[in-house]
Amino acid sequence: MKKQAVAIDLDGTLIMGNTFRDYLSFCGKKALACCRFDLCFVILWMVLLRRLRLVSHARMKRVLLLEMSVFFSQKGRLGAFVDEELQKLNPKVLAQIEAFRNQDFALALVTAAPVSYAQEIAARMCFDACLATPLPSSTTRNVARK
Repeated sequence: MKKQAVAIDLDGTLIMGNTFRDYLSFCGKKALACCRFDLCFVILWMVLLRRLRLVSHARMKRVLLLEMSVFFSQKGRLGAFVDEELQKLNPKVLAQIEAFRNQDFALALVTAAPVSYAQEIAARMCFDACLATPLPSSTTRNVARK
């Protein structure tokens, strides 16, 4: 039985970079390739509103996750995105993770990134647990627009 646990952060620690920015870029490119200009517009609009500080980061994230969730989960896009992100693993953190595994620590991926891809990254890297931002449901759509 594992008695100790280690929490590993995703963005800037395990993955070198910001996975949410990568997610938006990935979704935007895939949406363009599929002629889903409505999704491209939503991404550009929400990023512009955020840059102008007219919406909070949390609201931008909520709206974009809600709008992109179905599109992102189709046609193997989740797997393709995670494949891209796993190319950016921090070798120093990987060495530390291996050392913790050898000492029989429980490993938890802890992040503010969306659970949709954080959970997949955690599963592929054999983490024992994953704590991430839940995806907004359609009931939160009204909250996101207020």
